[in-house]
Amino acid sequence: MKLLSPALFCSFLFLSACGSDEVSFRPDKGDSRQYQLYTKSQMSLEAGGTRQSRTDLGSLLVTYEIEEVRPHLRMLVRADYLQLKMPGRTISSSDRDESDPQFRELMAEGIEFDIDLDSGALLDIRGRHREHWDALIKEGGERFVSEMRKQLNTPALLERIPAKVGAELKLSSFQGSEDLLLRVEEVSDEEVLASIQLDGEQARAYGYLRLERNSGWLRRLAMVAEQPFDEYGFRGTTRTQFLMLPAEQGVPLSSLDVYGWDEPDAEGFIFPAWEEQSAELPAEPASEAQVFPSDVGSIEYYENVRLEYLHALDKTAGHLEFRRLQALDDQGEPLDLQLFGATWGMTRSSRPGEGARTMAVYLPLGWQDTQEKLEALQQIRLQADYFPYLPERLELPVDPQRSSRLELDGAGIELSPTGNPGEFILSFSASEKAFFSMAVEGLTGAQGWLHVESPPADWLTLDDARLLRSVAAESGGWRYRVKFADDVPKVLGVHLLRRQAEAQFSRELQFLSGEAQYDRLDLAPQASYYLHADPSEQIQPVAAPFDLQTLALEDAELNRLRLTLTTEQAALCQLQVLDAPSEAGHALTFLQAPAERDYSGGLQLPATQQWQLRTDDGVRQYFYGIELRAQLRCSGRASWNEVEFELGERPWLIDPRRLPGYVDEPGQRAASFLSRYRFVDESGRALTLLPATSQQQGLDVGIAALSEYLTEEGLLRLAGTPVRVEQLRSDGEPLEKTWTTRLAPLP
Repeated sequence: MKLLSPALFCSFLFLSACGSDEVSFRPDKGDSRQYQLYTKSQMSLEAGGTRQSRTDLGSLLVTYEIEEVRPHLRMLVRADYLQLKMPGRTISSSDRDESDPQFRELMAEGIEFDIDLDSGALLDIRGRHREHWDALIKEGGERFVSEMRKQLNTPALLERIPAKVGAELKLSSFQGSEDLLLRVEEVSDEEVLASIQLDGEQARAYGYLRLERNSGWLRRLAMVAEQPFDEYGFRGTTRTQFLMLPAEQGVPLSSLDVYGWDEPDAEGFIFPAWEEQSAELPAEPASEAQVFPSDVGSIEYYENVRLEYLHALDKTAGHLEFRRLQALDDQGEPLDLQLFGATWGMTRSSRPGEGARTMAVYLPLGWQDTQEKLEALQQIRLQADYFPYLPERLELPVDPQRSSRLELDGAGIELSPTGNPGEFILSFSASEKAFFSMAVEGLTGAQGWLHVESPPADWLTLDDARLLRSVAAESGGWRYRVKFADDVPKVLGVHLLRRQAEAQFSRELQFLSGEAQYDRLDLAPQASYYLHADPSEQIQPVAAPFDLQTLALEDAELNRLRLTLTTEQAALCQLQVLDAPSEAGHALTFLQAPAERDYSGGLQLPATQQWQLRTDDGVRQYFYGIELRAQLRCSGRASWNEVEFELGERPWLIDPRRLPGYVDEPGQRAASFLSRYRFVDESGRALTLLPATSQQQGLDVGIAALSEYLTEEGLLRLAGTPVRVEQLRSDGEPLEKTWTTRLAPLP
């Protein structure tokens, strides 16, 4: 049976309640709270002259329930979700049930703690499932219980804490080691902020915690701790980052990765022109059709469940919330699968051809049959509510002598001079109701750096400082160091975005797995994929230049010949050898060279083609001491012309038989078809083809036959929504160019 670190369960001691001028923990029977817990432990160990290092990561969703308060406190601690990542091994609550079923049943029911509220002493610890708990103890669990008792024997925050700034309290035997100093940093009607510090010979720690004054429960905790390790023949140090946040509906899931950035760039960046920044701000109010262009989104599962919904918007305009989630299998039958999470908000997509999107991440809860349910998960139905942002422009004074701050609806923006000429710290903070946009008028040309305060202790890193500030600062937020290049402006134009209190639009949405969504031909493509990688190759005038005089046979000095043609030239021209000696009984001809490696997954074609002189069997490409005459003959000049073609209600589905001039040629390649017809979206770029079904994904548009892309109804599926259809035509008189080339003999 698996053993888990006691540190994963010890956090509930950071609890309190308050009187009028002091804080102490006196909960009521039936109280319950749920938290997100994240740990990152880095171990540096040595044994027998060999050094080792390892990193363990923990992510948990833990529920704390007060079962009794008299004669002593009884608390049930249950990990509703757990994932521990260790080198070469991962333990998860969603593992298959056959992986240690006794441990899974024990964790599903939880562990009970009996605590004396007056002294804070741990009286007893036991698993709710007594049979499996007894088996755990027999298999070596005494050490697990002993360690947990050692870590939980401190009165910790069960002692009374003065609700007064500057008040200090020593918490004895922290983590079974030395005394921990708690200091009250801030006091308000709602919360108490305290720092926790330890700088001992055996261990050291630094952290911040926020406590609710009225209810007495922990709100947030961030801590970094170092302590010695001396077990199993290994000696060294364990360094742990610890983050604890509320797990409430509407609160997005977090991660310690949020704080693990690279070191700040010493050169910084230059704030762009206001015209570029303002593109981030909502313009006209979004319509319902823009917010909800479709009733379908996508679902993926990898360690967690991710939902993605694409909007018909170029920029973020509001916030989407999901509720009443229902998990279903491929037959539409409900699955007994509990999910916990929230949306991350609306963001601009970084993928080509996409606008704004909303992402949501959910954890699968439970210890029994969870993996089987996830494998059966094919769709999620839910209600989505849209809350628009209401923008307001304000002015923030710029004063080189003192700080300027605006605060509305809990959102704040502050500009503080650093003491250096023209240099300030620009800070943002947000609330559930509002936030200030990072698009700020008056910063154009100024130099900026992401600002991180120095760590509060010399043994802490910048990552640690960012983590600690997430709790120490009332609402976190980004901070920039700004240095103006020229004159300092008198004011900065700032933009407050308030979230409308009531939902403006609501829609029932269906989220499908990748395959299920792909196979729905009635759904518009979620993104646009283009035929050529370089946009400049696609945006051409109706009558494109077609100058053959600029073409030349290349590589004669290497005793070979090649010619580069555009796709239009290749479609309308024929390259042939007029006069040349044969080689070993094989005539010489020009053959199309294989395209360079395709990084698009078979979706794109190169914008040009390479034709090489070879023997007709394709074997030889180097020739010596011969003279050759070659000719390129074209039927006319190329022009792309829009044709009359009704796109219909599903413009991404095209019936090629209705295209003017289309001839159904057996074995016709898709690339040949796409060299004569273009399906252009609103950006002016030509869309590529998608395979008809998910089972056919992987077809290469440069190799596959056109028939392989046809649906059962004989339709072609485009990777986007076209607004017009164009056909390549030949205009004017035929064109030709002839070359006479002599290749040098062997040296």
